[in-house]
Amino acid sequence: MPVKRMPARHDSSLPEGPRTVQEMLDWPTRVIAAMRDIGQFETWLSNLRGGLIVGTHFSGLLTAELALEQLVHATADVLERNGQTSESEQLHGRLMSAWTCDKLPESQDFAMSWPKSRYWHDAGGCCFGDIFDSSSDEMIEKFNFVDRAKEEGRGRHAVQDTQTYMFRHVREIVEESACFRHRKCCKSHEYTPPEDFHDPVTIEVAGTPCVGWSILGKREGVLHDSHLAFLAWAAKTRLASPMIIVHECTAAFPVSLLEYWFDDMYVLHDIGSPRPNRRFTWLIRKDCRFTGSAEEFNEMFAARTTMLADAFFCAPSDVLQEGLNVIAQSRGFAPQEVSRVKDWSIFYPPGTRERMDGHLRMWMKKRSPDIMKYIKNYPIIADLDQNPGYGPTASLQCPTLVSHGTLHNFFRKRCMVGEEHLLSMGFPIFDEDCFLKSVVGNVMSERMMKQMAGNAMYLPLIGIQLLYLISHLDKTNGDNGCKLRRMGRLASTLSFSSGGGHGLARSLFDYLDDS
Repeated sequence: MPVKRMPARHDSSLPEGPRTVQEMLDWPTRVIAAMRDIGQFETWLSNLRGGLIVGTHFSGLLTAELALEQLVHATADVLERNGQTSESEQLHGRLMSAWTCDKLPESQDFAMSWPKSRYWHDAGGCCFGDIFDSSSDEMIEKFNFVDRAKEEGRGRHAVQDTQTYMFRHVREIVEESACFRHRKCCKSHEYTPPEDFHDPVTIEVAGTPCVGWSILGKREGVLHDSHLAFLAWAAKTRLASPMIIVHECTAAFPVSLLEYWFDDMYVLHDIGSPRPNRRFTWLIRKDCRFTGSAEEFNEMFAARTTMLADAFFCAPSDVLQEGLNVIAQSRGFAPQEVSRVKDWSIFYPPGTRERMDGHLRMWMKKRSPDIMKYIKNYPIIADLDQNPGYGPTASLQCPTLVSHGTLHNFFRKRCMVGEEHLLSMGFPIFDEDCFLKSVVGNVMSERMMKQMAGNAMYLPLIGIQLLYLISHLDKTNGDNGCKLRRMGRLASTLSFSSGGGHGLARSLFDYLDDS
């Protein structure tokens, strides 16, 4: 969580961000205090008591679910400290997972290993795999048509045709998908509340594939294969019509794509890129009254970070031992005693060591030839998998995490291990009271930890957004909700002629051109 001096009118509990890793991990207590300071804690508590149902796609490490659990736990602690024991107990079972969806076996294993908690209504929601499983046969044929058309140089037309078809035939999405948890086909796009939930808040959180848009990725946009997964997600989410959608992708992702799919049913709030190379967008269903704003959120929470990346190099010796063994054995060396190895780079591949020298030369060129003084006083970090002439150069801050990476600390003479990658994304991986430490080690390799961390959303940031959104959501806005949802679903079955009065008649590339 970044650091910023706040305007006096907020009088918030967050005048500055964390100075240590432990302060970063204590984000739930700090942001709940901030909601109390601006008078929104009771709204959060009221909506929480009614029940929160969350569904996630491209679920990865279940960042949203973990953030919500931490928030509810911190809320219960606040009530306990105030002597409101019965109110605290009322929060038990107020969270419900509708579904998780991720094609990675490691993510599925992680979801299936999620332990029981007093704050979740059940042991876990449906666990789906490939997002295309819910697509109709006709939609699958359209996806295959795109693949063939791209080979023939007609990709843009094929993508536009497929998007138009899917938008108009949303109701044809398959009602059920194979669920790993329940070992049967379950409903894949309906939020079904339990009887003790009263007008629950329904939430969808998705970090759609970024490789097609990222400057460190393929930069092919809608023509990249991963865009088809976005189309499948957008169609499924439009049909589910949750109250709140939180969408995350790379900063280059055009928000106009979300407008194309949702602007008749949702009010869009683009909060921009609060972290490097990450873009978040909120969509609030129009029958819900949202009393916050992206501007207020950014004013309260967006700021520059001051904590050095070196703070994340804090893994215990047993974790470092495992990480060193992976590096050494990957190149045919025998297992090494971590206490005796002073410089891990001797086990790096030649190309990695060459890039390490390149990062050092770039640092000297930009700052000072007395490079050792900087290394001694300021531990600089570089991603040695990135060419210094192309990607981010050495810095005191953490480079943007990608789905791989050798983040080398020139002062400590070693790279981040997988668990430290997760820690830098806000996961309390070394907390003995958290289940993450045992579960992650059982289902993920070192390489997969780095991949999952690179694809993950920053946990404190997604948690802060969810708290802010739920704390500013007023569901008492008349009885237009059912009517509006029916209109939205009916609209998806209509054929819009060109020149119609609504933006839905426009093509995908009209929207992209506007952005």
